[in-house]
Order: sequence, then C-alpha cells, then structure tokens
Amino acid sequence: MDTGATSHLTRTACNIPKLFHLKYPQYIIVGNGYRIPIQGYGTTYTQPPHPPFSLNNILYAPNIIKNLKSVRKFTHNNSVSVDFDPFGFNVKDLRTGTPLMRCNSTEDIYLFSSTSVASHFSPISLTTISPSTWHNRLDT
Repeated sequence: MDTGATSHLTRTACNIPKLFHLKYPQYIIVGNGYRIPIQGYGTTYTQPPHPPFSLNNILYAPNIIKNLKSVRKFTHNNSVSVDFDPFGFNVKDLRTGTPLMRCNSTEDIYLFSSTSVASHFSPISLTTISPSTWHNRLDT
C-alpha cells in the first residue's frame, strides 16, 4: 500500500486477467525521477484469503521493483478506510467501520500479503457484510 502512488502498479501481467495493451508508449515517473514504461492496464480483484477488493485500472509496468496499491484509489473504489499503525494496517468498511482484514508488516513498506490476514477478527464480523454490500462496493 502506498499513500503517494496515484495508480495501482503490477510488474506481472498474469495479475491482470484481461490485460489491455497500450498502442503508444506511456510512462510513470517514480520518486527518483526515473521514467518506467507502462505496457498495459486492466482490472483485477484481490485473491483469497483476502476479501474480493477491486483494483481498477491497474497499470502493467514490468520494470517496477514492487507491486503497488494506491491507497487513494483503493479506498475510493472499494468504499473502505485504511488505518495505518507501526505494525501494519487495517482495512475497514467505510460505512460501518467493520474490520475486513488486517495486514501486518515488519518491512520498510506496508505489504498487502496473503499470509498476514488477521485471525483476531472474528468470522462473525466478516459475515455481517451482506452480499449486496459487496456487489455495491464492486459495482457488479
């Protein structure tokens, strides 16, 4: 998760089920000023054990070092809030404040990793979100 990223980025094409290739070269500029080519874009969803969060307009840039999720786009597209602390972050339903997942991180960046979903959130709190809420959140 990156609070400074303006777009979701992936370095792996298989992360985007329906990849649209660009007709003309486009680039992203990273923090050190380097221009990194974008080869395509698409939409994907987070995979289990995470809830199915939408990652709209994710850019395919094979030369980036780490996949990035834009906090701004993630929270807006999924109607969630993200609360950061020194040990990781929580994703909560924006309307109800219900915790949806927890990711712990011991690295220099906040990782959205499949091994860090918190077990301390009760399954009951996860099942209180109705299917219609998920469909509304994912625009399906």
